[in-house]
Amino acid sequence: MGDSIKSPCVSVLVPIYNMERYLGQCLDSLVGQSRSDIEILCLDDGSTDASATILSDFAAHDSRMRVISHDNHGYGWTLNHGMDQAQGEFIGIVESDDWVELNMFEALYRAASMADADMAKCNFYLEWTRPPTRQRLYRYFSEEDDGSVICPREDPAGCLFRKKPTVWSAIYRKSFLDENRIRFLETPGASFQDTSFSFKTLWLADRVACLATPYVHYRQDNEASSINAKDKAYCVCDEYEEIERFLGNFPESGGFAARVLAHMIYDTFMWNYARLGPSLKPAFLDVASQWFRRLLNEGVDWADFTQDKRTNFRVIAFAPTVYSGWKQTGGHPARTTLVSTVKKWVRSVVPPSRTRFNASMRSLTRQVEALQITVDELVRQNNELLHRTRSPGRTDGE
Repeated sequence: MGDSIKSPCVSVLVPIYNMERYLGQCLDSLVGQSRSDIEILCLDDGSTDASATILSDFAAHDSRMRVISHDNHGYGWTLNHGMDQAQGEFIGIVESDDWVELNMFEALYRAASMADADMAKCNFYLEWTRPPTRQRLYRYFSEEDDGSVICPREDPAGCLFRKKPTVWSAIYRKSFLDENRIRFLETPGASFQDTSFSFKTLWLADRVACLATPYVHYRQDNEASSINAKDKAYCVCDEYEEIERFLGNFPESGGFAARVLAHMIYDTFMWNYARLGPSLKPAFLDVASQWFRRLLNEGVDWADFTQDKRTNFRVIAFAPTVYSGWKQTGGHPARTTLVSTVKKWVRSVVPPSRTRFNASMRSLTRQVEALQITVDELVRQNNELLHRTRSPGRTDGE
């Protein structure tokens, strides 16, 4: 049985909602940690399955575990409540359908303490436990990065900001979170709430300890549960609106936003679009179109975009229905279709008021120039495709 502790080194927050299938494996990996001076806060967000019984059984055998139960409020509210209750020097988060290596918090705490860091972060495994079982290493850090201490915002390329926003592969100094008032948005459901939280911690941290060892097993089998949840699909918008509001406190971040934030928004929106059910895709793509068009108007630094991503970005911005058809057929939109669609859009956005005409036309000119680049790129790709299909010696079966 674990011993009660007065000053835990790490408070591990475990948000739980109807996770009876996976909860035992998660908790086993926590009560077996090599570092004993931790507290485990099990945050039951109104579960209606057998999760409460499982928690009660574990708590009866380990006094380091506290079960905090409440009505269902959602992921963000639950974690914020847990942070307010935590007594540890550092805060860690473990999802209740994941599990961690038994030395995870010992390694993270040692690294953060030795570096006097605001946070310590590690690599993790993407884990599939249903047949065929497999795992894949996700690298936040290379082996060369292992043991280094960095300030993420001082990297001009913003490499860490463009990684998957995983709040559960790190520990955070509690005083750092409290003094900077870093908390989760309390939006419905459990989608994307780690996006703005992760961004703020990376932006405000002066010292991040980097560990190349993977300590977390991030389960992939359970991700499809929200594929048709309309209320969760647009949480990504809330998160990026919060990030833009937050960056408004740092006027000097304009160049960073142009280079990094557009890349983050593109990747996140496209990942969400790909996982949504068919009935939700068209409306969500319309929302993505509005975001992408605005970013183009403000200016996007394309340095970190591949050519395909640049093309996708512009087509979605100006002609989301064309992009949707493109994805369904697996081909490229015809140039005439794309140009026709944009002409209709141009006519719809030119304001009748002469006082606003000049400013609007300047904005429109920048967007049309961006579109022309896209059209040229599509023509080039189509010409290459035609050239390959007409090459001597090529058969229809190739």
